[in-house]
Amino acid sequence: MAQVIRGLAHLAGGIGAIVVVAFGIGLAIPPAQEFPDSLLTAFHTFFVGVVVGDDDPLPGLHDPDWMEVAEPGDILFLSSGQVAWGMWSHVAVVVEAPEDARFARPGSVAVLDASIHNGMYVVPLDIFASRPNVVVRRASDDPAVRARIAEVALEHRDRVFTGVARPGAPYSNCTKAAIEALEAVGLEPDVTGWRVPDELWRAEVWVDLPR
Repeated sequence: MAQVIRGLAHLAGGIGAIVVVAFGIGLAIPPAQEFPDSLLTAFHTFFVGVVVGDDDPLPGLHDPDWMEVAEPGDILFLSSGQVAWGMWSHVAVVVEAPEDARFARPGSVAVLDASIHNGMYVVPLDIFASRPNVVVRRASDDPAVRARIAEVALEHRDRVFTGVARPGAPYSNCTKAAIEALEAVGLEPDVTGWRVPDELWRAEVWVDLPR
Protein backbone atom coordinates (compact mmCIF):
# COMPACT_ATOMS: atom_id res chain seq x y z
CA MET A 1 0.00 0.00 0.00
CA ALA A 2 2.84 2.37 0.88
CA GLN A 3 4.38 1.79 -2.54
CA VAL A 4 1.08 2.63 -4.24
CA ILE A 5 0.78 5.88 -2.28
CA ARG A 6 4.38 6.83 -3.09
CA GLY A 7 3.75 6.05 -6.73
CA LEU A 8 0.64 8.24 -6.82
CA ALA A 9 2.53 11.06 -5.08
CA HIS A 10 5.34 10.89 -7.64
CA LEU A 11 2.78 10.84 -10.46
CA ALA A 12 0.99 13.92 -9.07
CA GLY A 13 4.29 15.73 -8.68
CA GLY A 14 5.28 14.89 -12.23
CA ILE A 15 1.97 16.12 -13.62
CA GLY A 16 2.27 19.33 -11.60
CA ALA A 17 5.77 19.95 -12.95
CA ILE A 18 4.56 19.42 -16.53
CA VAL A 19 1.73 21.92 -16.02
CA VAL A 20 4.14 24.53 -14.63
CA VAL A 21 6.54 24.04 -17.55
CA ALA A 22 3.63 24.19 -20.03
CA PHE A 23 2.45 27.52 -18.61
CA GLY A 24 6.00 28.87 -18.79
CA ILE A 25 6.42 27.83 -22.41
CA GLY A 26 3.00 29.09 -23.36
CA LEU A 27 3.64 32.57 -21.98
CA ALA A 28 7.27 32.82 -23.16
CA ILE A 29 6.76 32.11 -26.88
CA PRO A 30 6.31 35.29 -28.92
CA PRO A 31 2.68 35.86 -29.97
CA ALA A 32 1.65 35.16 -33.54
CA GLN A 33 0.29 38.06 -35.58
CA GLU A 34 -1.98 35.64 -37.46
CA PHE A 35 -3.62 32.46 -36.23
CA PRO A 36 -0.66 30.07 -36.17
CA ASP A 37 -0.24 26.70 -37.79
CA SER A 38 2.65 26.07 -35.39
CA LEU A 39 1.57 24.08 -32.34
CA LEU A 40 3.92 26.07 -30.08
CA THR A 41 2.69 29.50 -31.18
CA ALA A 42 -0.89 28.25 -30.97
CA PHE A 43 -0.09 27.22 -27.40
CA HIS A 44 1.00 30.79 -26.63
CA THR A 45 -2.14 32.19 -28.26
CA PHE A 46 -4.29 29.99 -26.04
CA PHE A 47 -2.60 30.95 -22.77
CA VAL A 48 -2.39 34.67 -23.51
CA GLY A 49 -5.96 34.79 -24.82
CA VAL A 50 -7.56 32.82 -21.99
CA VAL A 51 -5.30 33.51 -18.99
CA VAL A 52 -4.28 37.13 -19.51
CA GLY A 53 -6.65 38.26 -22.27
CA ASP A 54 -8.32 41.66 -22.38
CA ASP A 55 -11.94 41.57 -21.20
CA ASP A 56 -13.01 44.00 -23.94
CA PRO A 57 -10.38 44.09 -26.70
CA LEU A 58 -12.48 45.88 -29.34
CA PRO A 59 -14.39 48.71 -27.67
CA GLY A 60 -13.93 51.07 -30.63
CA LEU A 61 -15.21 48.72 -33.34
CA HIS A 62 -18.78 48.08 -32.22
CA ASP A 63 -21.43 49.23 -34.72
CA PRO A 64 -24.54 50.24 -32.72
CA ASP A 65 -26.65 50.32 -35.92
CA TRP A 66 -25.66 46.87 -37.15
CA MET A 67 -29.19 45.43 -37.00
CA GLU A 68 -30.49 48.18 -39.31
CA VAL A 69 -27.56 47.77 -41.73
CA ALA A 70 -27.24 43.98 -42.03
CA GLU A 71 -28.65 42.34 -45.17
CA PRO A 72 -28.55 38.73 -46.43
CA GLY A 73 -25.07 38.01 -47.73
CA ASP A 74 -23.33 40.25 -45.18
CA ILE A 75 -20.97 38.82 -42.56
CA LEU A 76 -21.21 39.69 -38.87
CA PHE A 77 -18.02 39.73 -36.80
CA LEU A 78 -18.55 39.39 -33.04
CA SER A 79 -16.34 39.46 -29.98
CA SER A 80 -17.04 39.06 -26.29
CA GLY A 81 -13.45 39.43 -25.06
CA GLN A 82 -10.88 36.88 -23.86
CA VAL A 83 -10.80 34.99 -27.15
CA ALA A 84 -8.21 32.24 -27.28
CA TRP A 85 -7.61 32.47 -31.04
CA GLY A 86 -7.59 36.22 -31.71
CA MET A 87 -9.69 39.39 -31.50
CA TRP A 88 -12.94 37.98 -32.87
CA SER A 89 -14.79 35.10 -31.26
CA HIS A 90 -17.44 34.42 -33.91
CA VAL A 91 -18.70 35.23 -37.39
CA ALA A 92 -22.22 34.71 -38.73
CA VAL A 93 -23.49 34.96 -42.30
CA VAL A 94 -26.69 36.98 -42.61
CA VAL A 95 -29.29 34.95 -44.52
CA GLU A 96 -33.00 34.82 -45.29
CA ALA A 97 -34.57 32.20 -43.06
CA PRO A 98 -35.76 29.25 -45.20
CA GLU A 99 -39.28 27.88 -45.07
CA ASP A 100 -38.27 24.97 -42.84
CA ALA A 101 -36.32 27.06 -40.31
CA ARG A 102 -37.04 25.90 -36.76
CA PHE A 103 -35.86 28.88 -34.72
CA ALA A 104 -36.39 31.85 -37.06
CA ARG A 105 -39.51 33.07 -38.84
CA PRO A 106 -39.39 31.86 -42.48
CA GLY A 107 -38.51 34.69 -44.86
CA SER A 108 -37.10 36.94 -42.13
CA VAL A 109 -33.55 38.32 -42.02
CA ALA A 110 -31.66 35.81 -39.88
CA VAL A 111 -28.16 34.44 -39.36
CA LEU A 112 -26.44 31.11 -39.85
CA ASP A 113 -25.17 30.39 -36.35
CA ALA A 114 -23.00 27.59 -34.98
CA SER A 115 -22.73 25.74 -31.69
CA ILE A 116 -21.43 22.44 -30.40
CA HIS A 117 -24.96 21.35 -29.39
CA ASN A 118 -26.93 22.36 -32.49
CA GLY A 119 -24.29 22.27 -35.22
CA MET A 120 -24.92 24.83 -37.97
CA TYR A 121 -28.43 26.28 -37.76
CA VAL A 122 -30.51 29.39 -38.52
CA VAL A 123 -31.55 31.79 -35.76
CA PRO A 124 -33.14 35.27 -35.65
CA LEU A 125 -30.91 38.26 -36.36
CA ASP A 126 -31.50 39.73 -32.90
CA ILE A 127 -29.87 36.71 -31.23
CA PHE A 128 -26.75 38.89 -31.03
CA ALA A 129 -28.50 42.07 -29.82
CA SER A 130 -26.74 41.99 -26.43
CA ARG A 131 -23.24 41.31 -27.75
CA PRO A 132 -20.77 44.10 -26.83
CA ASN A 133 -18.90 44.07 -30.16
CA VAL A 134 -20.66 43.47 -33.49
CA VAL A 135 -19.45 44.73 -36.86
CA VAL A 136 -21.11 44.20 -40.26
CA ARG A 137 -18.83 43.57 -43.25
CA ARG A 138 -19.96 43.35 -46.88
CA ALA A 139 -18.09 41.64 -49.70
CA SER A 140 -20.02 42.98 -52.71
CA ASP A 141 -22.19 45.92 -53.72
CA ASP A 142 -24.16 43.62 -56.06
CA PRO A 143 -27.42 42.36 -54.45
CA ALA A 144 -27.36 39.23 -56.64
CA VAL A 145 -23.86 38.35 -55.41
CA ARG A 146 -24.88 38.86 -51.80
CA ALA A 147 -27.96 36.68 -52.32
CA ARG A 148 -25.70 33.91 -53.63
CA ILE A 149 -23.37 34.26 -50.63
CA ALA A 150 -26.34 33.76 -48.31
CA GLU A 151 -27.59 30.81 -50.37
CA VAL A 152 -24.25 28.98 -50.26
CA ALA A 153 -23.84 29.65 -46.54
CA LEU A 154 -27.19 27.92 -45.95
CA GLU A 155 -25.74 24.76 -47.51
CA HIS A 156 -23.73 24.41 -44.28
CA ARG A 157 -26.92 24.14 -42.25
CA ASP A 158 -27.16 20.93 -40.18
CA ARG A 159 -23.48 20.10 -40.61
CA VAL A 160 -21.46 18.91 -37.62
CA PHE A 161 -19.76 21.86 -35.89
CA THR A 162 -16.13 22.03 -34.76
CA GLY A 163 -14.32 24.93 -33.10
CA VAL A 164 -11.57 25.32 -35.70
CA ALA A 165 -11.80 23.72 -39.12
CA ARG A 166 -9.49 22.89 -41.98
CA PRO A 167 -10.47 23.14 -45.68
CA GLY A 168 -11.85 20.00 -47.26
CA ALA A 169 -13.17 18.55 -44.00
CA PRO A 170 -16.81 17.30 -43.90
CA TYR A 171 -17.55 19.28 -40.74
CA SER A 172 -17.95 23.04 -40.57
CA ASN A 173 -17.73 26.09 -38.36
CA CYS A 174 -18.85 29.70 -38.54
CA THR A 175 -15.80 30.95 -40.43
CA LYS A 176 -15.59 28.04 -42.84
CA ALA A 177 -19.20 28.60 -43.91
CA ALA A 178 -18.48 32.27 -44.64
CA ILE A 179 -15.24 31.53 -46.52
CA GLU A 180 -16.82 28.90 -48.77
CA ALA A 181 -19.77 31.19 -49.47
CA LEU A 182 -17.40 33.97 -50.58
CA GLU A 183 -15.36 31.57 -52.70
CA ALA A 184 -18.55 30.37 -54.44
CA VAL A 185 -19.06 33.87 -55.91
CA GLY A 186 -15.44 34.22 -57.05
CA LEU A 187 -14.12 36.13 -54.04
CA GLU A 188 -10.90 34.76 -52.57
CA PRO A 189 -10.38 35.50 -48.86
CA ASP A 190 -6.96 33.79 -49.19
CA VAL A 191 -7.19 32.05 -45.83
CA THR A 192 -4.57 29.31 -45.94
CA GLY A 193 -4.48 28.25 -42.28
CA TRP A 194 -7.14 27.53 -39.71
CA ARG A 195 -10.67 28.77 -40.42
CA VAL A 196 -10.97 31.32 -37.57
CA PRO A 197 -12.63 34.78 -37.60
CA ASP A 198 -9.40 36.84 -37.40
CA GLU A 199 -8.11 35.34 -40.64
CA LEU A 200 -11.33 36.27 -42.45
CA TRP A 201 -11.29 39.77 -40.94
CA ARG A 202 -7.89 40.40 -42.60
CA ALA A 203 -9.11 39.25 -46.03
CA GLU A 204 -9.03 41.87 -48.80
CA VAL A 205 -12.57 41.27 -50.04
CA TRP A 206 -14.57 43.87 -48.13
CA VAL A 207 -16.33 46.94 -49.57
CA ASP A 208 -17.57 50.01 -47.71
CA LEU A 209 -21.10 49.90 -46.39
CA PRO A 210 -23.47 52.71 -47.44
CA ARG A 211 -24.46 54.94 -44.53
